[in-house]
Amino acid sequence: MIKSKDEQKKLMELFFIKYENGHMPKKIEISTNDFTELVEMFKKLTNEDIIIEKRGAYIDIYTLTGTIDVRLRSDLAPFPTMVIVGFAFEPKRQGTGTKFLHWLKDFSIERGFQRLMIENCNTEESISFATKHGFLPLYQQTVSGLDFDFGKSYEKYLDATLIKQIR
Repeated sequence: MIKSKDEQKKLMELFFIKYENGHMPKKIEISTNDFTELVEMFKKLTNEDIIIEKRGAYIDIYTLTGTIDVRLRSDLAPFPTMVIVGFAFEPKRQGTGTKFLHWLKDFSIERGFQRLMIENCNTEESISFATKHGFLPLYQQTVSGLDFDFGKSYEKYLDATLIKQIR
């Protein structure tokens, strides 16, 4: 597991070296069929119908009342990344978020994702959840002319071979 901002910086440097040498990562495509096992897991938690839809680049899994609300997408920079755009479960603090995260981590590793990211950690509760599960604030490299604020996103590297390359 990445343990510091310094290691995050080294991973970004590794990405730029690979990119400059023409080694751009390939985006891993995801579809609703990839998440049938997760939907089955959610069905055990509620009597409501679980809806799963692909909306553009996003996979949405939810109930009409909001007891389950998950939005995911695949990204490729700096490394193939499974992105949790948002998630919420009701009732809270029942372990559903942890079960979801464990399932998604295993799925992501199996599919070849090298990084897992949680976007929009904009409450103390979401920041606490991310850090409790080993996520670090997203490493930001200042690039002249770009004005992106990823300050509320958290990341966790999954690929042990990447970590070995920087240690």
